[in-house]
Amino acid sequence: MRMRIGLVVALVALGCSDAGVQSLHSKLGLVCPASGPTLGAPACATIDFGDVQIGTEATRTVHATNQGNAALKVTASGWENGSDSSFSASAPPKSLNAEESGDFQIAFAPVVAGEKHGTFFIADTGVASEQLTVLVKGNGVGTPKPALDATSIDFGDVMKETTATKTLHVTNHGNLALTLVSAAIADGGNEFAIDTGSVTSVAPGATDALGVSYTPTDPGIDTSSAIIVTAPEGDSAAADQTQLTVALTGRSMPHLTVSPTSIDFSMLSYGSRATHPIALVNDGKADLSLTSVVLKAGSSSAFTVTAPPSMPATIVPGDSAVATVLYQPVSSSVESPDTGEVDIASSDPTNPTVAVPLNGICSDCVGHYDSGCNGAYPHRLWPISSDVTQGYCTGGSKTYPATGPDSADWFDYIDCGHQRDFGTTAAKPIEITTWADGCTQPGDVLWHIYYDLQENGATTATVGPFDNRCASNGTSAFTNVQDYTPTTSDLKMLEKPTTQGEGFYFKVCSQ
Repeated sequence: MRMRIGLVVALVALGCSDAGVQSLHSKLGLVCPASGPTLGAPACATIDFGDVQIGTEATRTVHATNQGNAALKVTASGWENGSDSSFSASAPPKSLNAEESGDFQIAFAPVVAGEKHGTFFIADTGVASEQLTVLVKGNGVGTPKPALDATSIDFGDVMKETTATKTLHVTNHGNLALTLVSAAIADGGNEFAIDTGSVTSVAPGATDALGVSYTPTDPGIDTSSAIIVTAPEGDSAAADQTQLTVALTGRSMPHLTVSPTSIDFSMLSYGSRATHPIALVNDGKADLSLTSVVLKAGSSSAFTVTAPPSMPATIVPGDSAVATVLYQPVSSSVESPDTGEVDIASSDPTNPTVAVPLNGICSDCVGHYDSGCNGAYPHRLWPISSDVTQGYCTGGSKTYPATGPDSADWFDYIDCGHQRDFGTTAAKPIEITTWADGCTQPGDVLWHIYYDLQENGATTATVGPFDNRCASNGTSAFTNVQDYTPTTSDLKMLEKPTTQGEGFYFKVCSQ
């Protein structure tokens, strides 16, 4: 009679009941240990590893026992063709004596997601040699781990209606590819945009780039957020999605630069004047609204400021406007400095008001307060320019400057010119006094009073002609007094010829 040797293999943790252990008829059987019934039961013919994380390994121990009464040898074992490479097994015992047992392991180490299958076989050379197989399966599961290289993006200052772009990197630190479900800008962030390009998924360990852009349309600071939603590859269920948020900031701001930041007119003679421009430059990224350019209350009346036309003015980025400051000493009895301040208001959010200090000194004002001017018009206005080419006039044995304090106060005599310019103040009345030589004065005399007043190149008044040498009393010199209110800061007095001759004396006094 032929002996049959049985091979008993026990698989630990198969979840089977240990009741009713059965031996295969051939005695080459696989039975479970105390933790379960025989492998011959259908439920025990397969090792199911269930879900196993990609990159990890799960093992099951196989317990082999020879329940026969003669020795056996394991001649072959391994994986049948088609078995997935994620399965492996240690070597079973090479031989088993009667009632001897030994262990080996079967392992599952998935490297990609999905269900995997394999078939492990074992054969012996016992009295009734036989080959048994174990069906093995497992499901590789993974978890993508998306991460961004920034939690916030600041675009800084960007020129209005131009586009700035930043790159946002998405890295998958997990063990399963991730799918880019969506990438969008939060509601209200119309100045921002996100472009995914060709990126639809990110493999484990890989990094891809998204483009985020900012296009400001109005001055100000803009904020929003970019929202990126990912999911495990092949699984778009909302419960498995991951949302990443990036805070976005950008600004398009005007910026006012004022030059110079202060003005010192130094010393001027009484009756003279000087002007100085103030450049107002928008070197920001958005339109600047220039709302006012004014002389601060309490500033010396020697200063006046002319703002750019059409206030409020809009200055586009890179452009500029000009304000002009006029200094004309008006307090001739005081020698101390004139001070003031120009205040410039704009839509610059960092410096809405810029102050430009002013300083000026009248070098020779003391003693000129009563230079022939008094009453309602106490301030003498001396010419600030003339048509006298040599710059001086000769009167008797002396020479006099053509302009400035104590300058020649007549027209025509010994070619003392026909024009004088005065620095006036708009809307501030003046008094113009003209007179002739005395009635009894011998020789050449000045007594033909006839002149025009001009502003901005246009004649605004004509006085005369008065070809009188003597007043009505027949003894005093003829005098004419003319009140006038200028509308600008530049008044020209032009002598006009008469049929009788030319020349007269003049004096201009201001309130």
